[in-house]
Amino acid sequence: MKTESHLDYFTSSYFEIKSPRELNLFSPEFEVEEPIRPMPHYDLAWRLKCGGLLNIAHGEAQGARIDLGGQALQYCRDNGMRDSEVIQQLSEPNDFKQVTRLDYCWDIESAGSVRHAANHWKAGKCKSTLRGNPEGYINYGNRAGRTIYFGSKKSTQRVRIYDKGTEMKLLNQALLRIEIQVRKPHAQAMYIDSISSTLAIAARSRLRTLLDFPSLQWWQRALKGDVEPLTTVERKQPKWQSWLLGQVTASIINRYQKDENGDREIIESWFKNITKVLTGML
Repeated sequence: MKTESHLDYFTSSYFEIKSPRELNLFSPEFEVEEPIRPMPHYDLAWRLKCGGLLNIAHGEAQGARIDLGGQALQYCRDNGMRDSEVIQQLSEPNDFKQVTRLDYCWDIESAGSVRHAANHWKAGKCKSTLRGNPEGYINYGNRAGRTIYFGSKKSTQRVRIYDKGTEMKLLNQALLRIEIQVRKPHAQAMYIDSISSTLAIAARSRLRTLLDFPSLQWWQRALKGDVEPLTTVERKQPKWQSWLLGQVTASIINRYQKDENGDREIIESWFKNITKVLTGML
């Protein structure tokens, strides 16, 4: 069971900024490439070389923000920049810069399932300081998977667990993701904590204070920081195979939704097993 962790989303805000030049972004990864449509409440926007977004507002709301998603961050890594270096270059603490969002994730290979986390919470085997009950949904189709959220959408701190392997269409690999999302003021505090240690340690410490499953082995493995690089292999499906799997999936899910009194565990197990067989043999 291997685990890999990294920064997955990052937002930095700047005050009293009128143009990209005033940001003094010297790294080539952050060069402005092309103008794009600005986000709501902003007047101008550009796409950066790494794929990130720069938005600038004028008037009373004068300022700017840079957003780096997963692909932009991976571009920086591919060019030799560590996650901590990216944040440091864009948000070194001063009166005009502030980290306003940090998403950090752990990808766990051959782990359990989202259902394990949900069942442990229902059984009272979960420790959480996040308000409210967890929310989850099942989305069947080409990207069938399961996600569970701890913390509300409006919360400044939130944790989610989901089937990353299905999202990435890794048909032959079980890959579970734990993701923590922190916004201001917690994002800035987590970044400051990372300066005296590492971003991974700061994220892991904050996750512990928000959510914990003491008896889940894959969860504890992520929190211990036992990290090994993952190697993912994507299998391409012919169109006819995708169609056949879709037909089988629709039939099973139709039965799942109508069977209010039956054993849903058996139906779900059947769905998983027949999908594996079809994927491996067709």
